[in-house]
Amino acid sequence: MGSQATHQLLYSFESIPNFRDACGKFAKSGLVFRSATPDLGTQSDVDFITKNLGIKTIMDLRSSSEKVAEEPPLINQQFIQQRYRTNDQDRVRIKLDFTKALYLPVFASLPLRSKLSLVASVATARLDDAKRVALQDSAFNRDGLLGLNKVFITYCGHYIKRAFDILADERAHPILIHCSAGKDRTGLISALLLKVLGVSDQDVVSDYQLSEGNLVESGFMGNIVKEAGKFGVSEEFSKSPPEVMESTLAYIQSEYGGVPNYLSSIGVTPEIQNRIRSLLL
Repeated sequence: MGSQATHQLLYSFESIPNFRDACGKFAKSGLVFRSATPDLGTQSDVDFITKNLGIKTIMDLRSSSEKVAEEPPLINQQFIQQRYRTNDQDRVRIKLDFTKALYLPVFASLPLRSKLSLVASVATARLDDAKRVALQDSAFNRDGLLGLNKVFITYCGHYIKRAFDILADERAHPILIHCSAGKDRTGLISALLLKVLGVSDQDVVSDYQLSEGNLVESGFMGNIVKEAGKFGVSEEFSKSPPEVMESTLAYIQSEYGGVPNYLSSIGVTPEIQNRIRSLLL
């Protein structure tokens, strides 16, 4: 429990994979963490998060449908669900549901036949069928992880800005950022954060790539592959290949002139970016 591998500041939990310091060796440790969902965490895991790491804010990037257990997670007993932090004392869990911004672009990218099938599935409450059509036939699946990142960058600016507002709030620290696997949505926020901190593209890519090995080692990767197969999604979505992050950073550079300019375009002002640097460097 809580052992660290110094090359990536990886923590070993009983039931929470891919848990590591988000800033690694590049900034102050112990202030921003990232992981797969903590909802399966044991009591020992939850105690370590609250007592040893002292985490005050959890940023949950998942949709409400991404439930991993029928019983309420133990972690919810220690964190109050809030839209915004309202004081300095409480431990809070803030949901930033990226998927809400994706409904329209997903639907627009579907062939007509798939659109009709999706509408019929939703109308008859066959939600797994609807999800299968949306994921399997959309541009996301055709364009892979790079396409997914481009859609996040284009359509999820509101949620990315909120994430950086939290990162800039000293009251919120220490912070845990997570999605389901701690790989894609979490990986993008972490990459943007590292770029704000002045980390090189090469090191950002290397950090992104760590998730795949961590998830394989923990056994969690099997769950991702199974879920992807269930909905007809490409196996690429279970991985974190370096070329995806290389191309993502190149896309931001070509379209916006770099990460700082992209963040400024969505409302994460230079002042907010400076505040984050002052907290973490």
